[in-house]
Amino acid sequence: MNQNRELMRNILRTDLITMKGGKNGAIWLYLGFILFMIVMGFIVSPLAGLYIPFLMGAFYVPMLFNNEMKYHSERLWSLLPIQRKDLVNARFLLSIGLYLAANTVFYLLMLLSMRLQLWTLFGEGDVPDLITIVAEKQGFSKISFFNLCFFAAFSFGLCCMASSLRKYFRNPEQFFSLMQLGSFTKAAKGEYIALVLILGVIALAVLVITGILPLGAAVSVLIQLFVQLAGAADGLLLGAVVLTIGAFQTAYEYISTLIEYEKREL
Repeated sequence: MNQNRELMRNILRTDLITMKGGKNGAIWLYLGFILFMIVMGFIVSPLAGLYIPFLMGAFYVPMLFNNEMKYHSERLWSLLPIQRKDLVNARFLLSIGLYLAANTVFYLLMLLSMRLQLWTLFGEGDVPDLITIVAEKQGFSKISFFNLCFFAAFSFGLCCMASSLRKYFRNPEQFFSLMQLGSFTKAAKGEYIALVLILGVIALAVLVITGILPLGAAVSVLIQLFVQLAGAADGLLLGAVVLTIGAFQTAYEYISTLIEYEKREL
């Protein structure tokens, strides 16, 4: 047991050293954009902070293993006396652990933003943000709407990160080529289309909930049912369902990675 823990720590330490080594400019670009979104979450709306889980889910894995992919050092692991499942376990643990820690901090910061309401300093009088508008329109608390939005973004980002890890273990060279700027391949096109569709659904939901886009009576009934479920326990009930779906999807990606990586020739 102690040997397994020490082995796990060594793998985690090696990955962190590799990430920081060389000219990994993606780290600073990544951190800079996250800092920018945190600032926007304070001076515009806490909903701006919801981009952070999406950002981490999409770019955390390429940033973490950029140097390894660039210099093809992933072959080193086939020479070391470790089992393949240990490497998969360590990297899922590192990725999910940092993702959970970072997003917990972001969540607390955006709650602080909701309390401070600094965006009111940039306008005349009270300037309501989107969270306040939707909450007042639908009759549930601001924290309910924010919790639901954050948990949905968190769950989606977690699934994206787990999927990226699976793709990386399956074929690092192909994964690296897809991450290069300008490589708009068929696989990348599918991901871009999925992202556009998700953003479109979110925008449509906001328009419907705020009443900007009127819909029929049947759809309105379904929306009211959804709103009531979203308002239960300050959004924690529906948020728990969303998080459970994300956890099961992540577990599926993890198990698939173990099976595929064991069969892959290194």
